[in-house]
Amino acid sequence: MSRTRCSPRHDASGFKESEYAVPRAAIAPVLRALRSWIDDHDERICFPVQVRVAAPDDIWLSTAYQRETGYIAVHHYFKVDHRRYFAAFESIVAEHQGRPHWGKMHTLEADQLRRLYPRFDQFLRIRDRLDRRSHLRQRLPAPSPRLLSSEERRDR
Repeated sequence: MSRTRCSPRHDASGFKESEYAVPRAAIAPVLRALRSWIDDHDERICFPVQVRVAAPDDIWLSTAYQRETGYIAVHHYFKVDHRRYFAAFESIVAEHQGRPHWGKMHTLEADQLRRLYPRFDQFLRIRDRLDRRSHLRQRLPAPSPRLLSSEERRDR
């Protein structure tokens, strides 16, 4: 059986990655704010910031749910502390209703995700009804928290 991992990418790729989806109109303001933060904090970044776009969709937990979406991804060399850069990035995208990529590094938990996904609670109700054995409530590797319930927070 194959497994999908939601964890820091630092295997053969050589980097850690965080990616957020923002409304497409917010791409330029996010990039300007990120550039300003990098310049102001003399942060040395050895990977480009990646940007892509997608059309809106109707999938409840999709990062493009009901909005034209821009994706912005930041990376850091895996042997260098990424926390300051990624925290700044998360702070910037939070000002623009940033939704995290489900399989990449982020620190959001259920209470924060609920505000970003209009159908979040409906999804949880369906999950609870259909997943009585809690297969979808597995513990995720650090630094990803338990995502789908505020009662399922990871140990800190």
